[in-house]
Amino acid sequence: MHVRFLACCACALAQGPATRAPDGERGFGLQAEVQDVLKLFRNAEGEDAAFVADLWSVEADVRTLLYLAREVYRERGYFAVLGPRAGDDDLAALYSVFDELASWPFAEPLDEARARALAMLWLDERFRVRRAVDEAVSMDSRELRGALALLLASARGLAAVQPREELWSIAERADLAAARLRAARLDLGALYEHPHARAPDPPELAELQQYLFLGDSRGRELLRSSGERLAKAARRMQDALFLSRLDGRVATAVARRESAVRRAAEMRAEVEALVPSTGAGKAAPPDVAALRDVDRCRSAIVTGLQALALDPFDPRLNYLLGEAHDFVAGSRLSQPYFDRFLALSGIRFYDYATYAGRHLTREEQRALEVVSR
Repeated sequence: MHVRFLACCACALAQGPATRAPDGERGFGLQAEVQDVLKLFRNAEGEDAAFVADLWSVEADVRTLLYLAREVYRERGYFAVLGPRAGDDDLAALYSVFDELASWPFAEPLDEARARALAMLWLDERFRVRRAVDEAVSMDSRELRGALALLLASARGLAAVQPREELWSIAERADLAAARLRAARLDLGALYEHPHARAPDPPELAELQQYLFLGDSRGRELLRSSGERLAKAARRMQDALFLSRLDGRVATAVARRESAVRRAAEMRAEVEALVPSTGAGKAAPPDVAALRDVDRCRSAIVTGLQALALDPFDPRLNYLLGEAHDFVAGSRLSQPYFDRFLALSGIRFYDYATYAGRHLTREEQRALEVVSR
C-alpha cells in the first residue's frame, strides 16, 4: 500500500495538479468543463465509469469499516458505558459519553459494566486512532455525497451547476474529500479487527476498573500515567497513517473549507430571517419586517448566493434560495435550487424509488411540488 501511495504521488507530479486529486488519484481537476463532468454522470464507460463508481463507493466503504469497528465495540461491551442509553450503538454518542466520563472519572461510583467499559475504552489505542480518523473525515463524507448529488442532479435533473467558478469549486471540494476518504479507507482497513478477536488486556485494566467502580479518586494517577503513555502511542500510530501524511499537504485547503462552511452557516441565518415564509422570517426584527416581501426575498437571494459559493452542499440554504426565487420570479428560477435541496436530501424527483415510503417533510413536499410542475 505504501508503494502504491508513493507511486500515486509521483504520478500527480508527472501529470500536474490540473487533472489529479490531492492524493495523486484521478480527480475532476481544477478547471473541469461542465460537458465533460456531466457526461460522466450520464453515460460513462470504461475508466470513466470506474472513476465515478469509486467516488460513489469510497464513502460507503468508510462507513462499512466504521460499522465493523462498531461491531468490535459491541462485542467487547464498550457501549455499556452509555449506562441508561445502553443499546444505542451510535459512535457519536459513545464518543460523547466517553469524553464526559473521562473528564470527571471519579465523580461517582460506576456500576461494574460501565466501569469495565470505560477502563477498556481508555486503554484501547486503536479506539483512539479510529476515532481520530472518523472525526477527521466526517465533513469529507458530507462534502463528497453533496458533490456527487449535485452533479448527478445537474446531469439528469434540474440543478444546473454553472460552468467555471461554481463547477470548479464543487470539483475542487469533491477531489479533496475523495482523497481524504481514500486515505481513511486505507487506514481503517489497516486498523481492522475481527469482532470476535480477543480484546486487549493491558496490565492496568483490572486496577483502573476497580477505581472507577468504587469512584475512588486515588485512581487519578493511574489514569494520568496510562493516558500519557497511550496518547504518545496513539500519536505514533496516527503519524504513520495515510490520512496524516496527506493532511501534511492539504491542511491549508481543509482549514479554508472549514472556515467557508462556518461563514456560510452564519449567512444562512441571515437568509432565514429575510425569507418571509420561514419561522425566523415571521419573527424578523422590525427593520426587516418593515420591508416589502419582494425586497426581503431579493436581499435573501443576494446573501444566499454569497453563502452558497462558500458552501454549495447545505440543503437548507438551497431550499431558502428556492423559496426566495419562487416568490420573486416563479418556478423557472426556483426549480434548480429546489432540485438541489432534494438531491442533497437524498431525493431524485424523477426516481420515485428514492422517496417511496419515505415520510416527507413539509419542505420536501413543497420542493417536489415545484420541480414537478
